[in-house]
Amino acid sequence: MQCIYCGTPFQGNYCPVCGRAPIYHPLYREVSIHESMMRTIHILGSFVWIGVLIVFLVLLAVISGYLLWGISEVIPGITGQECTECGVVIYVLAPIPIGLFSFSDPGWFVLYYLGLVVAVVVSISLAVGLDGKKLISDMVSSVRDGRLSLSTNTSWAMIAQLFCTYLFFSTAYLLFLWMLGVDTASPSTQSYPQWFLLFELLNASVYEEIATRLVFLGVPMFLIALGSGVRGRPLLKELLGGSGRMKSYTWVLIIASATIFGIAHIPSWDVYKLAPTLFAGLILGYVYVKKGIWASILFHFVVDYFAASALVAIESGNTGMEMFLGLALIVFLIAGFLFFIYYSKKALDALGAFFGLPKPVPAPAGGVQMAGAVPPQTMGPQQFGFVCSQCGFQEARYSEGRFQCLRCGYLQ
Repeated sequence: MQCIYCGTPFQGNYCPVCGRAPIYHPLYREVSIHESMMRTIHILGSFVWIGVLIVFLVLLAVISGYLLWGISEVIPGITGQECTECGVVIYVLAPIPIGLFSFSDPGWFVLYYLGLVVAVVVSISLAVGLDGKKLISDMVSSVRDGRLSLSTNTSWAMIAQLFCTYLFFSTAYLLFLWMLGVDTASPSTQSYPQWFLLFELLNASVYEEIATRLVFLGVPMFLIALGSGVRGRPLLKELLGGSGRMKSYTWVLIIASATIFGIAHIPSWDVYKLAPTLFAGLILGYVYVKKGIWASILFHFVVDYFAASALVAIESGNTGMEMFLGLALIVFLIAGFLFFIYYSKKALDALGAFFGLPKPVPAPAGGVQMAGAVPPQTMGPQQFGFVCSQCGFQEARYSEGRFQCLRCGYLQ
């Protein structure tokens, strides 16, 4: 036998020069029906996921347009003083919001609003600058190789997947309450002008991340890291998020901050709002730790301004925009159902690892191997490298603490 990787003639299962196992390469194996079906599913799934991601990016472009358009609506509304009750309230969460002070002076109001706009624009710019090329590369390779990769190495993929998951959960939850006859009416917005609603939703996207994620998640992680001797840039990442370190205390802080976030919405809404905001808080906390506060601001902005865009489109009678947002919602809900199952499984695996439960080892996929080929059970001196337990492929990428097969996408 000649090694397909380095060309060295050898006998047995492993090449003595490069240490790889060519017997697991697809050229040395007959493809089973199961593998053929999985290959088809991965090809179709890759195109569907790319489609969902494209719709999400288009939506982000649309709501970003509404953000910029809103400047021409909000600033005249502030300076015109049409609403005597409209202003900025600075508060802390304990966990019910407690107002510290408020102001409605047009000059300070405009500066504060422009600061919110800048915060969102910077968040989008960071996503483009840090992950733009990687996103395009992942999309091209996924289509070219016909493999379904749900890796969240980029902030775009993580935010898009979790956004769909949140929309599905909140929609399913509200539908369930409606079937039970529970009143889920939103707070009345008729007494406020449209420009103030645009401001309030933008303010929530930024200020709530500071008041909740930074205060109840970033600051405690910063103090814990400081006490552990961490210094420099890693310490700043603990404060502003993006460290990616998911320790046991990190999960406790995420759950605690999400609970505070959920309770804080009860006075303005009702008790029914606790579940969806708690769920959103878990997502926002996870995004904060994994990518940073800019990513949680971006996620929050997409959620809130998706609703703002729909509100403006309905009030302005923009039928075309209503149709686009409606179709996008359908796409996101379908994808969200699948992602909800996917992330629920990941959450259960994480809980199992947290409590020390053994993880079941899946049986390898069927297929006809060469005579004498025995899959390795342990890693010996000449038995190193990655071998997928599902399809036998030997190329992988490291993703979130595990290796992800580049052929079938299986994580191990």
